[in-house]
Order: sequence, then C-alpha cells, then structure tokens
Amino acid sequence: MRLSLGYPAPEDEVQILERQMVTHPIEGVEPVLSATEVLDLQHRVRLVHVDPSLKSYMVALAGATRQHGAVELGASPRGSLALLRAAQAVAALAGRDFIVPDDVKRVAVPCLAHRLILKPQRRLQGVSAEQVVNDLLGKVPVPVAEGVPSS
Repeated sequence: MRLSLGYPAPEDEVQILERQMVTHPIEGVEPVLSATEVLDLQHRVRLVHVDPSLKSYMVALAGATRQHGAVELGASPRGSLALLRAAQAVAALAGRDFIVPDDVKRVAVPCLAHRLILKPQRRLQGVSAEQVVNDLLGKVPVPVAEGVPSS
C-alpha cells in the first residue's frame, strides 16, 4: 500500500523542527506488542472470510487496470493480493469476520494506484493513477450475491 499524508502547514512544520532539535521521536519509541502478538494478529486477519464473488471483484478491479485507456501497465496479481489482505484487515478492525464490498473500495486506491504506469500522454493531460482507480470503482460491477453482506 501507498499512503500520502501531504505536507504539514508551515506552523506545524516549525513545531516539527522545534520538537526534533535535540532528539528524534524514534529514540523514545517503546514496543506495544510482542513479535508473537503481531504474528497472531496477522494470522487472525487471514482468517477473515472472503466470499468467492468478492475475490472475483478484486480480480476484476485489478484486471480492469490492465485494460484502461490511460494505463500503459496495470496492476499485477500482487495488486489483487494486496486488495485481499487490506480488505481483510479493514474488516477485522471493524470487528467483522467477513469482508464487504465497501472494504475493497476503501483500500482500492492505496493498494492499486501506485502499481499503475500511465501512458505518458495521459499523464501530461493531468490524469492520475488515483483517478483511474476511482474511475474503475465506478465501472466494475459490485457483486450482489447470497452470502455477501451488503455494504
């Protein structure tokens, strides 16, 4: 995944400089979980149920990036896998043991956009990979099947 936080406001950036003049925040970081606890959480996330129709939806989204007119090189199967794991994590954080289509939609841009290589002429026209993924979220049909809780 790739997330963008943007730049801080100038006054916030000054505070960052002031707080780090003597020490770096990393020097005071203490562990909040053991390695065993992290591995257990990772295992629990992988147990979150994913209906076959939602797996097909994730594959369709990744596949659609390969066919989009603005894209030179689309998301690989690693993109589909990133969607799967991130959607499972979102569901787990929401207290669910199953994913819903909105979980996939929520993580689609951070999981897929940075994996796309746009055609140069489309980049020059101001098209972004994030716009492409959002466009596809509006075009790729969302599954509606028995056993898939609605979003």
